[in-house]
Amino acid sequence: MSTKKKNKNKKQQAAIVSTAVTVAAPTLCYHGSTIENLSNNSIYHKISDEFVSLLKTNYSFDLHRKFREDYKQFHKDPVFVQYIFARVTREFLAGNFRDIRGQQRTNRSCIIQIHMRTLLLLGIDIKYTKLPTLEGKEPHTNKFQKYLRDIQNDERAIINMLARETPCNCMDSFAALGKEMQKLGRCFGCKKEFPKEELRQCSHCEYSK
Repeated sequence: MSTKKKNKNKKQQAAIVSTAVTVAAPTLCYHGSTIENLSNNSIYHKISDEFVSLLKTNYSFDLHRKFREDYKQFHKDPVFVQYIFARVTREFLAGNFRDIRGQQRTNRSCIIQIHMRTLLLLGIDIKYTKLPTLEGKEPHTNKFQKYLRDIQNDERAIINMLARETPCNCMDSFAALGKEMQKLGRCFGCKKEFPKEELRQCSHCEYSK
């Protein structure tokens, strides 16, 4: 795909989601969580911030495993998982995903984006790999791997995830308009963005694209 065409697609996507900003009227909603849990003083806030701080330099399975061991009880808590999706939804609706909305990013918004994507990693890890095993079920490994790839780059997928993982309708207008956005993904080799249909699964690890 030419650079000119890619830039055109990005402008179209930015315009689509920017339109949704005016569609989604601000409401007092906790997106499936509670005002107490979403407080900056809550234990959930403290633990999730510690996870972000732990992985802010570079993700590693060893660091993730250490966090799991240190906070085993939270990996069994569906209320904690709902808090994570609610917190990221709140940040999105507050306008802190500037690249998604096609607006100029600030240092603060870039930092928040990294934090929120890291929190989504924690949320999908617990929901799709940890909670099912506690219920005697097989972990949803394929879903986890798909969503993990999506949150690293695809803004459209993040919108859909927040709409899917919250019981309210606060993200519905974004999700509806997001259907017109092109599906993009990042190649794990060259680190560049491509339409998802052009990406292929790695024949060795069968995970990276």
